Amino acid sequence: MSTITQHATNHVHKMLLGNKADLPADQRDVDTAQGQAAGEEYGVRFAEVSAKDGSGVVDALSGMVEDIVAGLEAQRREKERLARPPPRARRGIWAMFGCGVVAEVAEPRAAPAPPR
Repeated sequence: MSTITQHATNHVHKMLLGNKADLPADQRDVDTAQGQAAGEEYGVRFAEVSAKDGSGVVDALSGMVEDIVAGLEAQRREKERLARPPPRARRGIWAMFGCGVVAEVAEPRAAPAPPR
């Protein structure tokens, strides 16, 4: 993981895969709990797969795609938020008093024209 972190950009999605899912649990070098703990430690998704029979591969890749799509959607929303113009300033003069209360002081209005 340190090599990926060192050489990849921040936008690279990582996943930890445990191979040999086709073997019984007592014949594996790393059990499921250890794999899940390592995934949590590195902050990445963990999945068990089998290169022999292909089990778990589709689910693992689907999970990765979901993460990528969610990340792209979050980036799109952030770009839209940043592209919006700032809210218009309110009319009036803002005054702050020493007690921390903020109040709006209205601008004086022109007197209505006298009736003719």
